[in-house]
Amino acid sequence: MGSGPFFNTSLIAEDSQFCHLKGCIQMAKFRIPVWLVRAIWVAGIIGFLAISVVPIGRNPFPGIEAGDKIAHLGVFFILALFPVVTGVASKRAVIVVLSIVAVGSELLQSLLPYRSWEVIDITADLLGLFAGLAAGYALTRMRDTTVRR
Repeated sequence: MGSGPFFNTSLIAEDSQFCHLKGCIQMAKFRIPVWLVRAIWVAGIIGFLAISVVPIGRNPFPGIEAGDKIAHLGVFFILALFPVVTGVASKRAVIVVLSIVAVGSELLQSLLPYRSWEVIDITADLLGLFAGLAAGYALTRMRDTTVRR
């Protein structure tokens, strides 16, 4: 459960609904082990990478011209929001890991004959990443302010 530059296992707020307590995240009356929350995040990343190399259509939203870009933005928004709201990874870890995933997924696609590499996809990924971080920190701040009252 280490701490350090990539994982945050410190106590967030003693009376918070979401708090780190002996390696667990307490959500209301349920305690979820930090390792499980991290595993869910990693599974989301692996799921994105798996889908990015499967020979499927270019646009997950038929009828919407920029549907592919919206999907990239949405996936990275969620992948950035989740660890921030749960507190299982530092901001630096989220930025580093998801930036590598954004570039790596496009590099992977460039090696496949049925997929293509696009800078605009990386841009959409990074926009989603930073929007997710911002939303996560806003939600965390609102939650912590509400709990203190």
